[in-house]
Amino acid sequence: EHATRKHRTPDHFARVMKIAGHTGKPEVPAAPRGRMGIPMTLSMFNYYPLWKGFFEALGFRTVSSGVSDAGHKSMGARVAQSDFCFPVKMALAHAHGLSGMDGVDAVFFPTVISEKNQENGMPRVFCPYVISFPSMVRHAMETRVPVVAPALDFRLDEQHAVGELARALGPWGVSAREARDAWRTGLAALRSFLRARRDYGNKLTAGIAARGGTGVVFVGRPYNLYDRVINLGLPERFRSMGVDAFPFEVLIDPEREGPDVHHMYWNYGERILSCAESIRGMEGIYPVYFTNFGCGPDSFVLSRFEKIMRGKPYLIIELDEHGSETGYLTRIEAFMDVVRAERKKGTRAAASRERFHHAWKGRGRTLWIPAMHEYAPRFFAAAFRAWGFDARALPLEDEAALETGRQGVRGSECLPAHTTIGSFMKTLRAMGARPEEHALFMPTAEGPCRFGQYTVLHRSVLERHGYGASEIFSPTSVNSYMGMPDSLRLYLGDAITSAEMLYKAVCRVRPREIVPGSVDGAAESALRMLEGAVERKAELIEPTLRAVKSILDVPARAAHLPLVGIVGEIYVRCNPFCNRDVVRAIERAGGEAWLSPIMEWILYTQWMERHMARVRRKGLVERAAVGVKTRYLFHRIGRFEKALAPLLGDRIEPPVEEILEIGKEFFPLIFEGEAIVTVGRALRFINDGAAMVVNCAPFGCMPGNVTNAIFQKLAPTLAAPVLTLFYDGTSDPNRIVQVYLQNLAAGGGEDVRARDSA
Repeated sequence: EHATRKHRTPDHFARVMKIAGHTGKPEVPAAPRGRMGIPMTLSMFNYYPLWKGFFEALGFRTVSSGVSDAGHKSMGARVAQSDFCFPVKMALAHAHGLSGMDGVDAVFFPTVISEKNQENGMPRVFCPYVISFPSMVRHAMETRVPVVAPALDFRLDEQHAVGELARALGPWGVSAREARDAWRTGLAALRSFLRARRDYGNKLTAGIAARGGTGVVFVGRPYNLYDRVINLGLPERFRSMGVDAFPFEVLIDPEREGPDVHHMYWNYGERILSCAESIRGMEGIYPVYFTNFGCGPDSFVLSRFEKIMRGKPYLIIELDEHGSETGYLTRIEAFMDVVRAERKKGTRAAASRERFHHAWKGRGRTLWIPAMHEYAPRFFAAAFRAWGFDARALPLEDEAALETGRQGVRGSECLPAHTTIGSFMKTLRAMGARPEEHALFMPTAEGPCRFGQYTVLHRSVLERHGYGASEIFSPTSVNSYMGMPDSLRLYLGDAITSAEMLYKAVCRVRPREIVPGSVDGAAESALRMLEGAVERKAELIEPTLRAVKSILDVPARAAHLPLVGIVGEIYVRCNPFCNRDVVRAIERAGGEAWLSPIMEWILYTQWMERHMARVRRKGLVERAAVGVKTRYLFHRIGRFEKALAPLLGDRIEPPVEEILEIGKEFFPLIFEGEAIVTVGRALRFINDGAAMVVNCAPFGCMPGNVTNAIFQKLAPTLAAPVLTLFYDGTSDPNRIVQVYLQNLAAGGGEDVRARDSA
């Protein structure tokens, strides 16, 4: 036994929870207005003081779901409708337990989008699971009481928050004035808690330093830090060794911003990486990072955490529902041996900031366009060439490109992150190219999906593999689209629309062609013709009409085939390698595919920009500018649709607002992301008579798991099955498509509704 095991240090986690006002025991006290059940899960560990103060000011009483136990673990496995991470399963179990507790009038958990902005003005958002948790409770599980879930964004003004809260609590007679006063009371309670937590941290770290002690700071999301079922009580092991084990949140000063974290739009990711910079330079304090198997944000955050911590001992523990405490003890012992050895040496790691090289030198480099679609990348590259760039479309990925992209990364990142960078490096290697002469086109985003983190990961991968001189062209509104001319950006929309209209014609005729391969041959001729038109900056409507007509003129049978809609994650659903050529799999099984287009996402994001400008009450000039841009983009697409309606009238996409009208029944509009579009478009497909819908997602996709859970719950009520397929680049889940289509042909459609397939 080590000498340090002579005493157990205080339970700093329990003390922080006590500061938050959480006793850990579910109680149902008397209340004049009602009792609001609060699941003590996910973000509620941080926000409990706010909501406790808010509801008590209104005359409600809060009923916490208490601490987790084995019952929650087993219940979570039963009620989860999809392959969520362990904390989400536990959260669903807490909500389920509260909804059946005598005396609880409602379950309360707000949809919280963002807490504050990044340094570039864009939001720091919560992960899709945390944001959509109320939607999952409402629409993916059974509850016996109402679910109160106002949609809140702490970046918006008080009027927005008060309006949402008053509407959500209207059935209890809460007025806007009462909601406003209670909101202010709750915010004051939250600020008081955050200051008290920081004061506790100051005293704790000062005490460790004064006695030359050793501290282990636990880093991670609050549900990993404070839930002893999720973290297996592992902090107790460190306490038994005589070291102070405490949550990293006590180091956060609520009055000060931490160091800027480059392009980290997840709220907890920003906190973790910001504190990591400080922890690295703290003598005698060593981090243990609690993460979860299947955590989407951590698949990107962990790589950056490790980069910051180079030169200082740290431990990463991946938790899952099947783990046991004993399985981690050897690693904990080994980590503490390393810590003790460093303490004896008296070394101290110097602070080391992350550095990111993201310049773009424009012309003079070959710009490579990933295979985001079977046809569109060729037109995309041609449009860039028309504006003077040397641009080419990357070839469709293959197994070798996937393996190249997975070398030197954690491997838990989503599939397109690996295939896109792998295809780029594989292509440069095959050419023997000089890295400084080439660049990868990789747009970015502001969350909550992992896609927006690709550029940061790709930059690191390029540097690790000797391609650091290559550039990444990552246009976004934040960087003014990196100097792209407005005329080019608009023309790219036309080019994508042209490619997708041609693809619609191919999907209609190819499964009915009389001569095998005749449609693909005609399509290649049409593609070359249109590619030349794009490169000449030609008006594309007339050439697209001729191209579509050339496909529709290919001899084909007049057969009725079951129509299969394809929705889901935009890259995977459109990329034939990632989705194992799901369109042709549907065709081989006797169906006709209708692929939701890339432009659906572009139109959605533009529609949301206009909507959020109103929600955020932007100035009249800014709202007018956004409105003009939105109307102009929709007008350009409308011109194509009107011209092609005589040929493809029954394959024209429904308006975005109609898709969102369906989707907002399941998600609030301010939850920006693909989930609301996926659900809305899938249900619209079914309403319009589709025989089946395929929901495509990369393995581990958070929006994919959320939408799958909702489809599972809706399955008995749907007129057609929704099949969620998760792709990992190696297995082929499309095999089940044939089974489903055969079942439908045999009249067994009522027996297969929604199902997920890994």
